[in-house]
Order: sequence, then structure tokens, then C-alpha cells
Amino acid sequence: PVVLASINLHVGGSLRSPAAKFAALSALSFTAGGLAQGATALRCANSVLHFTQFEAALRELTLFGFVTGALFA
Repeated sequence: PVVLASINLHVGGSLRSPAAKFAALSALSFTAGGLAQGATALRCANSVLHFTQFEAALRELTLFGFVTGALFA
């Protein structure tokens, strides 16, 4: 679902207005966060990254990148 939503968000549009740039940042953060969450769903990656700051950083990326970018757009 993340890949399909990302394709829909990234296709078309120009980045001439500041609002479009924030929307593009939001879409890029959504894509990066979704792919990172998908990667940590694998058992081998989760066993290494579970007790690190990666999960907190992923939550921050989702919160600050996606939500804040969407609100500014």
C-alpha cells in the first residue's frame, strides 16, 4: 500500500509554489517512513534494530516530516 500511495503522490505536478514543495516533502517523508517500517517488519532487521534509536527516529520522521509538511502545505 505504501508503494501505491507513493506513486500516486509523486506523479505529476510542478514544484513552483512553496505549498507544492511542502507537499512533496510530505510525500517523500511518507514514502521513506513506510519503506523503513516495511524493512523493520523483517525479522532479521527487527532483531538488530529493535533496541536502538531507529524506532524513535522513524516515529520522528513520520511525525515531523509527513504531518508537519502536510500541515504547512
